[in-house]
Amino acid sequence: MLFSLVPKLLDKQGGQLLAVAVLVFSRTWISDRIASLNGTTVKFVLEQDKVAFIRLIGVSILQSAANSFVAPSLRTLTSKLALGWRIRLTNHLLRYYLKRNAFYKVFNMSGKTIDADQRLTLDVDKLTTDLAGLVTGMVKPVVDIIWFTWRMKLLSGRRGVAILYAYMLLGLGFLGAVSPDFGRLSGQEQELEGTFRFMHSRLRTHAESIAFFGGGSREKAMVEAKFVKLLNHSKILLRKQWLYGIVDDFVTKQLPHNVTWGLSLLYALEHKGDRALTSTQGELAHALRFLASVVSQSFIAFGDILELHKKFLELSGGINRIFELEELTCAAQRNTMVSSNAISAASEDIISIHEVDTITPSQKLLASKLSCNVVQGKSLLLTGPNGSGKSCIFRVLRDLWPTFSGRVIKPSEGMFHVPQRPYTSLGTLRDQIIYPRSREEAEMKVLSLHQAGNKASASILLDDHLKTILENVRLVYLLEREGWDSTPNWEDVLSLGEQQKLGMARLFFQHPKYGILDECTNATSVDVEEHLYRLATNMGITVITSSQRPALIPFHVLELKLIDGEGNWELCSIRQ
Repeated sequence: MLFSLVPKLLDKQGGQLLAVAVLVFSRTWISDRIASLNGTTVKFVLEQDKVAFIRLIGVSILQSAANSFVAPSLRTLTSKLALGWRIRLTNHLLRYYLKRNAFYKVFNMSGKTIDADQRLTLDVDKLTTDLAGLVTGMVKPVVDIIWFTWRMKLLSGRRGVAILYAYMLLGLGFLGAVSPDFGRLSGQEQELEGTFRFMHSRLRTHAESIAFFGGGSREKAMVEAKFVKLLNHSKILLRKQWLYGIVDDFVTKQLPHNVTWGLSLLYALEHKGDRALTSTQGELAHALRFLASVVSQSFIAFGDILELHKKFLELSGGINRIFELEELTCAAQRNTMVSSNAISAASEDIISIHEVDTITPSQKLLASKLSCNVVQGKSLLLTGPNGSGKSCIFRVLRDLWPTFSGRVIKPSEGMFHVPQRPYTSLGTLRDQIIYPRSREEAEMKVLSLHQAGNKASASILLDDHLKTILENVRLVYLLEREGWDSTPNWEDVLSLGEQQKLGMARLFFQHPKYGILDECTNATSVDVEEHLYRLATNMGITVITSSQRPALIPFHVLELKLIDGEGNWELCSIRQ
């Protein structure tokens, strides 16, 4: 994660960091000039030098104009820096999160409730914004302290600098001792925010089911419980911030006035010259006014550094949440690598499972020493009671669960999985059928099937091919009702049976050698289900099916019975 955030010296973000440093230095120099002008105005007023005073006003206007340019430019550059970091960090996380089904393993195999959506969106945005603000928050006070310490030495000598630093070191130590653990508190707040957001997201996903059950009051109680927990934590955090803010303001902003007065007195006592002369009075007034400004700027800079401690702690909470997500995605990649050691791509004509233990993420054994072979043209039917582990075998075949023992041999390509839970993607009716291919990839596939036509006619060929598939799965009325390019929320528009028919339409479009079907037609009528399996058989697709419907037996050669979910199973021929 660090390598994705640290920019190179010659890239765009490196230039932005350099520009931030230049602007911070410019702002410090302008602040010093303004502080000097504040003292000079008093000197010219006492001396009644009108010409010099008017010239000074002109210089002050120019410096104010420069300061007006520097401050907004620094804010804009800081925002661009945060945006660049967000792009880098988001791309870095998505590179692993959406690779090798890591997103599935993060949710289903980590043993934790992970609000990945919250972390990838709001948490990353907050982290990069705070980090960009921290850059300017670190550079400015350091530059200010170096600059104004030098100015302080010129005005009050080493003794003044020693007094200033002694006070600041004592203040820093005291504030560090009384500071709460804002990092832990901030991390807990973001976690509770993510949980509260997840409750609303879950309510939206299952709105219809909850409405059918009349579960509004129950859901309200659960949402309110999460909100109350978040609210109580926020109150605790606000109270600690308030108490710490009082101490911080007293040490860094109020008490330093006394130090300023003491240093001014020391300078006045050591100043030599005839106090009766107007020029001496003007020089003394200028020096004291400038000294007060220098001391004030120094205290502000030290206060900013003390504030950095709190910002670092708060930032660490967000970093820990992002880092935890990164660790989980990396662990998912490692599990995939472990699984790949047991899976080897063999010939394109066989799927072989040899002495494989099917184990859930909670370490429950579902099938022990499972062995079976599926060759093209000889389909396999998996039967057994609920919870016996039928779907688990498909997860092993799809590499969603690692294989720690035994061996799985399968084709490197030519397999297509249709899950039990239908999935409707964002996009048009055309996109639903060709998923997960893009339209360009689908057009290339159709052109290769027809071995004719050109890119200009690819779109027409694709739509004709997809219309035939819709007719085969008895969904052509969707084309007449919605059209190819409409983009409704398909999950709400289509019934469960229609969604499962779309899943089979995807299978027929992909036309693989093997179709892995996990009870993906149990919401359709028996006659439609038989029709769909007959289509698959006629197309030469060998299927491995999980189902409890006896109507599917004629379409399969072998039956794998998972008996009791305790590792017991048997393999038998059901059709010769």
